[in-house]
Amino acid sequence: MTFSTNKRGFTILELLIATGVTVIVAGIMITIVSSVLTGWNRSSGSLSTNSQARLVLDVLADDFQSALYRPDGNVWMAATIENRNTLTSPGNNGHQWEDGNHRKPDGNDSINLMDGARPVDLREARFGFGGVWLRFFTSRSIFEASEPVPVAVSYKILRRQPTTAPNAEFVYTLYRSEVRPYRSHANPGDPNNRPGVLEAGFDLNPNVANNPFYTFSSADNNQTNAGDPFSVTRPNRNSVLAQDVIDFGVRFYSRTGNQLTLLYPVGETGNDLNFFAVEDQSANAFLNGVTEPLPDVADIFVRILTPEGAKLIRNYENAPAGTQHPRDWWAIAEEHSQVFTRRINIRR
Repeated sequence: MTFSTNKRGFTILELLIATGVTVIVAGIMITIVSSVLTGWNRSSGSLSTNSQARLVLDVLADDFQSALYRPDGNVWMAATIENRNTLTSPGNNGHQWEDGNHRKPDGNDSINLMDGARPVDLREARFGFGGVWLRFFTSRSIFEASEPVPVAVSYKILRRQPTTAPNAEFVYTLYRSEVRPYRSHANPGDPNNRPGVLEAGFDLNPNVANNPFYTFSSADNNQTNAGDPFSVTRPNRNSVLAQDVIDFGVRFYSRTGNQLTLLYPVGETGNDLNFFAVEDQSANAFLNGVTEPLPDVADIFVRILTPEGAKLIRNYENAPAGTQHPRDWWAIAEEHSQVFTRRINIRR
């Protein structure tokens, strides 16, 4: 009996071809999976950013549409484009912005409002180092939801830790502070009593001496608790409206018929960065002529980092000193953020 021992195996060429095909197929599969995951992450980040933006714009619209004012010469609405020196100033009256190793650029890098005499496209605007600090009186209260009451509200960006835990990450946060309408306790002699708008008065003029909205006072229990008048300047950490907000701005207009006239901002320096709404224009000398009547229309701007952008900005700011160029911050921010705008009619 004869047995055949002629067993043919794979040639080296065949093995190389098979290996090459496997590598190509694997590469294609990896690319597809990576693309799907990247798309999913971007989609998830976009949903998170969109949800935060919608909340900011909806809350602000409700506040504006319940805005309060009287023609008494007081400041009933104020806006300030914040600079670094003010936000990082120390002491009890400080705003408590906390810089990283590499901070958000100040000066011209972070402000872009006007193209000559004309405002830039709102979606291309930059509202300074700290964005616009907006404050006004409204009858829409979170504390007293059952009925309209006069309260002061403040919208402000701060970079700081969201909790007092020592290892908490620093986050760009947009706060909505609300000052309670009246004292926190019925008994004026109660040692835990804290003032409200009724005790602080209806005037957001920062030039008024010891204005409770801008002055920390342990003696008066006016500190940084939620509802305190001073929380207009330094928000309580629990007054978070949205996180990873790196710019917030507003444009105010007056309306005559169908014509809108820009009231604020009309420049990029000095008094152009401040806005004080005073209905009695005969009483505005104390504010150096930078007052206007209460506006009719507001354009709101908010720029929010995507989750990937927030991670990249944190890594940038935590890098060792001297290793980053200031302009890199905005290059990261613009590539990994979204801008949202809305036009709102202000109640008159």
